[in-house]
Amino acid sequence: MTLNSIVFENDTVTMKITADDRFISIDALKSHEEDAKEILGLGVSKGTSVEFIDLMIESNTVFNPVFINNKSGTRASLKITPIELKRTKEKFQDLNDGQKTILSNVLGIQLRLPMQIDDITTLKNLVLTENSIRYEFELNDKELGDMLESTNWFLKKTITSEMNTNITSNSLSKMYREFYKALVDNHHDMKLEYREVNTGKYTTFVITTSEIQDILNGEYKDEGLTIEDMERLDEQQNNINYQKEIVVEDNKPKHIVLYGSVGRYNVRMTLSISDEQVSGSYYYTNSGDGSALYLSGEMDENGHLYLYETNAEGFHSGTFQGLYIDDDSYVGSFTNYKNEEMKFSLIVKKIKDD
Repeated sequence: MTLNSIVFENDTVTMKITADDRFISIDALKSHEEDAKEILGLGVSKGTSVEFIDLMIESNTVFNPVFINNKSGTRASLKITPIELKRTKEKFQDLNDGQKTILSNVLGIQLRLPMQIDDITTLKNLVLTENSIRYEFELNDKELGDMLESTNWFLKKTITSEMNTNITSNSLSKMYREFYKALVDNHHDMKLEYREVNTGKYTTFVITTSEIQDILNGEYKDEGLTIEDMERLDEQQNNINYQKEIVVEDNKPKHIVLYGSVGRYNVRMTLSISDEQVSGSYYYTNSGDGSALYLSGEMDENGHLYLYETNAEGFHSGTFQGLYIDDDSYVGSFTNYKNEEMKFSLIVKKIKDD
């Protein structure tokens, strides 16, 4: 932010401030005016600003900050009366300056939620607890989701590197340094949670106050993405790809040919099994394959296989209920269209995977 001018006129102090839209949303200030007033009053009720606020309260002067977007030029004016300034000061008078810094930052960000960070990352929530500040992010990248649980070390390294940049080579380094110092002084860790929406995968990590202190002291070694990091990421990606190949292999349709009997009649049956879904056909060998009947059904994880039989006209003509045992046999009970029940026993003779 840049203070452009201060004017005292008609018992009002007007400050014109150029605001970076990455940090201050003009739309949020307009749509949450009362909350924004309280946050601003909280932000200026610390340090050397306290005397300025006290003077405006005593002299019954209105505080009127005018925020101007640095790109669009749009404006938001927050006229804060002396009564409102006094109320805010009394509400937060038990907080130290560091606690006020933390709270004003949290409340300011909450006004803008959900906040789009980049093409795939959205900050959905920000929660202040007794000993931490928790950032809850939502990711929209399935490939990243597959790796999320095994690469939180990389996310943490990225965030700590960004924090180091914020206080060393950022135009807002003073503001960031004040915020990080407030976290350390008031024993607040940073907890970051990431959830990927397509896979439901979740990971979390903590940046402790001692780690934040190292960053503030210049003791953090920002090595960027090293060759070792790249090799580690490649290894984890290869492991994930390997696991995917196993899953794909397991989910390939399996084609089975079975021979046996239904009651006293010999049959030949072919089935295609893909996950829980099963389809196929069978015929009585004394009638030939021109009299095939069609099958569809499901098999559960314990091998219980239910098949629904239809004839060439598409009418329900029978039901198989039985147990498929270890790619070896299928045995159970068959009920025909006359509701007559008979035993069946089929032996697997051939298995072919796609």
